Amino acid sequence: MTLDDFLKMLEEINDTSGLSKNNIVERIKIKLERIDLRRWEDSGFNINHIFTTHSDLDPVETTLLHFAAKSGYENIVIALIEYGAYVDAWDSDGCTPLHFAAEWNHKGILDILIENGANVNAWDNDVCTPLHLAAEGGNESVVRALIACGADVNAQNNDGHTPLHFATKSGYENIVIALIEHGAYVDAWDNYRSTPLHFAAESDNENIVRTLIEHGACVNVWDSCGRAPLHFASDHESIRDILIESGAYVSKQNNNRYAPLNFAIEWGCKDVISSLSGNASPRAEMAVGRVEQITLAGRLELF
Repeated sequence: MTLDDFLKMLEEINDTSGLSKNNIVERIKIKLERIDLRRWEDSGFNINHIFTTHSDLDPVETTLLHFAAKSGYENIVIALIEYGAYVDAWDSDGCTPLHFAAEWNHKGILDILIENGANVNAWDNDVCTPLHLAAEGGNESVVRALIACGADVNAQNNDGHTPLHFATKSGYENIVIALIEHGAYVDAWDNYRSTPLHFAAESDNENIVRTLIEHGACVNVWDSCGRAPLHFASDHESIRDILIESGAYVSKQNNNRYAPLNFAIEWGCKDVISSLSGNASPRAEMAVGRVEQITLAGRLELF
């Protein structure tokens, strides 16, 4: 059975009248294709049975509650839980139904799952929590609901990313503000020592850059490659200006001995070069007169 067929089946069941724990299993049995029905029967019609569906990607192994939570079918969610469905069941990616409700912005289902004991800090296989997925998706009501129920705003996934990293990279200023209001660490490092400000500078998101700095983000922090946020903003005029006004070092070199001014020269950004050199060391200012010597493919170690 394909994933689309399975979801269509659940949609039809969700829309029927009188759905309850007393008939949910029978209604699903009627709709299931023969092979899936036989496998479910072999499990004794276990409400937590793992179904395998097929999409364009890898096979998906998940429970009925996962499907219902992902698709927003509240009636089915309620009936399944009343029947005994495990609210913290894992699918093949380690996701719980709460991960799906958070990712797909189903606030009503999220509330139902939490009311029935769902773990708000559950990890998937990438050690992402529901809050990571809600922050990445820009779902403010879901983000605030998770936080109100004890979600860890500074939880880190396998890459060291916090929900604030996710919200910043995705460009959701409202989520950034909500997370910071509830204690998110603005200078959190990921595994590569990148902070949310690195992500905001690279994404050319002026409002988020300002918000992070206003809440204490350090502009002179370097990732594992020696890059500051300004290195990522060398060709983003508004971001560059904000960082410089906030005290960013324009002559600080990364591990390859490149300062932000080097990148601007290599890319031929004359207005950027002028701005950067005006805030650089005397030796850096000498580089401005050498712009015509630079080609897009060439590199000069100027500092």
